[in-house]
Amino acid sequence: MNMGNILIVGGSGLLGSQLIDLFPEAAITYNNTPIDRKNAFKLDISDTSALKHLIEKLEPKTIIVTAALTDVDRCEYYPEIAYIINTEPFRYIVSYLKKMNGRLIQISTDYVFSGDRGNYKEDDEKNPINVYGKTKKDAEDIIINSDIVYTIVRTSGIFGINDATGKSNFFLWVYNNLRRGNEIKLVVDQIYSPVLNSVLAEAIHEIYEKEMNGIMHFSSLDAISRFEFGTLVADIFNLKKGNIHPTRMDNMPWKAKRPKNSSLNNDKAMKMVTKKPITVSQELNIVRGLI
Repeated sequence: MNMGNILIVGGSGLLGSQLIDLFPEAAITYNNTPIDRKNAFKLDISDTSALKHLIEKLEPKTIIVTAALTDVDRCEYYPEIAYIINTEPFRYIVSYLKKMNGRLIQISTDYVFSGDRGNYKEDDEKNPINVYGKTKKDAEDIIINSDIVYTIVRTSGIFGINDATGKSNFFLWVYNNLRRGNEIKLVVDQIYSPVLNSVLAEAIHEIYEKEMNGIMHFSSLDAISRFEFGTLVADIFNLKKGNIHPTRMDNMPWKAKRPKNSSLNNDKAMKMVTKKPITVSQELNIVRGLI
């Protein structure tokens, strides 16, 4: 399949860095972390005129957007910046794709839900409790109400072995601290479904190829706490579990509220995708083979 008509926005991020290898012919964008490829273009997605100029120059038929401001507390401190990055670009993107009869794949988040109960399905009510979740919900609403062909892939806690765009992910933070013998505190009352970036990227590639449209959840099969995730990291990498200390969200110096249980239901993906969701233990064992 000719992928020259694809634009991946956010190719240097944790997910984008995996996707660009699966879509070798695609045009890709980066912002702060350069990508050494002939089809890579520097783009600040919050610069509407630059976004418009690049898209009209490349004329993609499919746009995959992984770029986002995912720092939850930063979004809370700077909501205007969060909206400019996470929501506003989609107003132009959907108008362009509507004109081109094109297709959008957007990466969304479990944080569009309140976290009151977990095991969220695709059609459950969205009710975000922080600015980050609200910006992603509003982006979803723009897409859903646009009459374009779209796939919204909601996911949770993406992790991997690479520091993408200069920001460490939760797995690397836990792994590196335990490897250095540092003591860490992890919350026991925040439940989510973390997913390995390479597993998610392969699923998105299949979703693209098979033209699976609408909303789909894709995360790990587990609903676990940050503390349980850290304990699994210690077990699988033979690190000192005693250096992990349980705490609660109320004790954390966070600006933004976090959902208590934003775990995702993957039944739809299990039925439709060949590259199916797997457990966190399976994901971490893949990582162990890479480190």
